[in-house]
Amino acid sequence: MKVKKTIKAKIVYLTKVKQQLLEEEYDNLQRFLKGEPVKLYSANKQQAKRFYKMIKPNKEYPISVRKDLLKVEQRGTKIGKYWARIPVAGRRGEYGLP
Repeated sequence: MKVKKTIKAKIVYLTKVKQQLLEEEYDNLQRFLKGEPVKLYSANKQQAKRFYKMIKPNKEYPISVRKDLLKVEQRGTKIGKYWARIPVAGRRGEYGLP
C-alpha cells in the first residue's frame, strides 16, 4: 500500500521579488508548453515534459513540482508553522515561502 500526503498551503507575506520570480516561472511554463524557448528551471521543464502530454492552446497549466524538489520544513515562527522551498530559474537555489 502506498502512502500519500497532500499539503494545502497558501502564500503569505509575499515580497515583490518572490512574487516576480513566481510569476516569471509560471509565465515561462505556459510559454514552454506552447513550444516557445524560455528560461525555465530545468526540473520544472523535465516534469512538464513528463506530466503534460496533451496541451490545449487556450488553457493554463499549474506548475508541478517534483516531490524531491519540494522541501517542507517545520519552523516555530509567528508567520507560519511550516515553510516550503520552491525552486525557480531566476534565482540560485530556491526561496522559502511561509
